[in-house]
Amino acid sequence: MWNFPLAHQSSLNNGQAQPHRNPAHTAAKQHYSKMKWALVLQLLATVWSIGNAQLDTEETAVEEEHVELFTTPKAKMAAATSDFGYNLFRAMASRATANVFLAPTSISAVLTQLSLGASEQAQRQLFWALRYHNLQDPQLHNTLRDLLTSIKAPGKGLSTAARIYLSRKLQLKQAFLGVVETQYGVRPKALTGTGKDLREINEWVKQQTGRNVANFLAKALPRIVGVNLVGAGYFKGKWVTRFGQSGAMEDFQLDGGATVRVPMMHQDNYPMKMGIDSDLACTPTHVSLKLPAMKVTYSTDLLPVLPDLGLSEWLAQTNLVAITAQAAKVVSVNHKVVMEIAPEGTQYPSSSRTPSHLVFHVNRPFLYLVRDEASGALLFMGRNGSDEMDPIWKMKYFCINACFN
Repeated sequence: MWNFPLAHQSSLNNGQAQPHRNPAHTAAKQHYSKMKWALVLQLLATVWSIGNAQLDTEETAVEEEHVELFTTPKAKMAAATSDFGYNLFRAMASRATANVFLAPTSISAVLTQLSLGASEQAQRQLFWALRYHNLQDPQLHNTLRDLLTSIKAPGKGLSTAARIYLSRKLQLKQAFLGVVETQYGVRPKALTGTGKDLREINEWVKQQTGRNVANFLAKALPRIVGVNLVGAGYFKGKWVTRFGQSGAMEDFQLDGGATVRVPMMHQDNYPMKMGIDSDLACTPTHVSLKLPAMKVTYSTDLLPVLPDLGLSEWLAQTNLVAITAQAAKVVSVNHKVVMEIAPEGTQYPSSSRTPSHLVFHVNRPFLYLVRDEASGALLFMGRNGSDEMDPIWKMKYFCINACFN
């Protein structure tokens, strides 16, 4: 079952949710590592689902989340990968003035694969950045593998790709290649140093993401002896309650005050749970909800931001002793994500209700997070604000916090 807590800083005025002129960026920065949102209006409704999810399971799902969170190795791993994701997003956002979007589990996965080839000291440094240092999990790699399997289960709408590519000039230790393949089901691959590498990487990522992440690399990898990391993610989920109206073009106010026309999804009686803090109980209600329909694509090389996660020393001396006896450093961490938000759902809203007097109209900059309800794992996080984008997608901050099990 999918939940969709929409983190959106706002105030209530005359029964209508009014977003502030300044979005929730400042508040969010203070809470990324704590995984909670203070003074944020959260819509904790069941909105995305798979299969035969029922609305009457809303309260049970929330209760189960509080009971199970952090009590199992997989839930603790999910918390660690989420903490890493918040830290990485904050580092990205502090450097960028334009679009930022991230699928942190794919980056956690490929960095954890690489840790299998590192010295003990280098592994400790990497685990600290990945937030594994407090897990005390002797089966860490098995736990991460199980988490990745569960969040990508058939029907959930999520697919990821994570792989290590190694320079052809490195003399590789075959044991490392075998260990990674055994643990994560993907074998690190030696590059050929030709144009064939670009085509093969793009095709592999496309296959791993159901052909939804195309043209992963726009240009060839650096011709430097070292290690190249690849991480990609795609998501398109279904709402529990579908939107009855969609496609109408309406005004969306940008951060600077200008407006653009965007396609909106609209439902008069959308089931929600609302509260002012993620640690407090939320009240079930129905709202008239309007939300932009979107398809977001973003790609970048994350290598420049890794020092902001405390990995400067590790990058200078990676000590990949289980991979090769030669000196080898990480030379790229390419990342691409695609996410779609569409009006489709598994069931129609109740027709017996009168339209809600409470209106939540998402027509201001906002943040988007997507998370897995069963484990709490953060799957996607984004902020979008480039003036170079198509006007439809000029939303300076957006974030979707969706949960599924």
